[in-house]
Amino acid sequence: MRPRSAAAAICLLVPCAAIASAQQPPRALGIGYGVDTSAAPVGALVQLVAQYLALPQPGFTATALWRTAEQTAGAAYDPASGFTDYRHPATVLSVQPAWPDSGTFVIKVLFARAVANGEDVRAVALARFYAVQEDARWVLTSALARHTASWSRVMVGPIEYHVPPDHVFDRARADRAAAFVDSIARALRVPPPARIPYYLAASTEAMGRALGFDWLLQASGATAGRGGWGGAQGVFSADPRVGEEYRHELAHVLAQSLRSPTGRHWFVEEGFAVWLGGHMGGTRADEAAALRAFAAKTPTASWEQLTSYDTPDAVRLATAALVVRAIFDRAGWDGVRRWLALEAGDGPLLAGLERELGVTSSTFGGWWRAEVARTGTVR
Repeated sequence: MRPRSAAAAICLLVPCAAIASAQQPPRALGIGYGVDTSAAPVGALVQLVAQYLALPQPGFTATALWRTAEQTAGAAYDPASGFTDYRHPATVLSVQPAWPDSGTFVIKVLFARAVANGEDVRAVALARFYAVQEDARWVLTSALARHTASWSRVMVGPIEYHVPPDHVFDRARADRAAAFVDSIARALRVPPPARIPYYLAASTEAMGRALGFDWLLQASGATAGRGGWGGAQGVFSADPRVGEEYRHELAHVLAQSLRSPTGRHWFVEEGFAVWLGGHMGGTRADEAAALRAFAAKTPTASWEQLTSYDTPDAVRLATAALVVRAIFDRAGWDGVRRWLALEAGDGPLLAGLERELGVTSSTFGGWWRAEVARTGTVR
């Protein structure tokens, strides 16, 4: 799973505005009206969550606050941490047994920020943290593992599908996904992953609940409620249009092997995934049409505009894919490998753009317009 420095990639599920504060320091944990910290074990569990949220990278930092068996070096042990920003102000709303008379407790935490007038609240998530006793001490444990324990598992090539009871597994899609993983790994000259955990859900609402969210900030509208996420922790596919064959998210998994230690710019990360797997179920024709329409109404499009979050996602991400396609046309997979290995930051990105395509930020707009007119597509 990608750390929060690559938070833009999470915007498929969560609006970027919700995770814009990822670099802010952790704040004190608030206590809700119904939480009596003098009662055992409430006080200890509140302190446990407070200490966990104060870690440098909750979900990634090795810690005695989380079940030992669930932690693997270099991997995320709390998948929910990739779906919302734990640096938002947090308030414990309740601490209760997960079911009556059980030794497992659930701590519900609201991540929310009050606006300037002190009356309106901008919430981003209502999360459930589970706690159990290990070696006579309280530790946190994975909500995802708990909520998917009864799901069936199907191995197809290197992909381990986690299938909810109400889902009809599509083997043909799964076979194509496994073949895709194998072919792209060979093209990139990276070892194919030994195992790719792949979670299926009917919607982002259902996926959020599996991850431990009673509520998670998402975009609104008739086309909302479906999406996906891919990274070192695997794939979370909540778009029935692609289901077992979410190539965009599988591309993110495959790109991990070439990732710079400093991270990767969203333009590189998303451009590669859109080039190989499209965006939000859209077709090549949809992406091409979005680019042509934007070019028609924006005669002086610039690098700054085409990469701005104020620009529609369909245009911004298709532009990133257009660059990857152009690099592939010029230098093949060797060029794509170099592009994926760029260090994070605008400087390395622009240097790579000039090296691979001879384009600078000031000439990008003209290059982009010519490419849109020449190719009519992003692939």
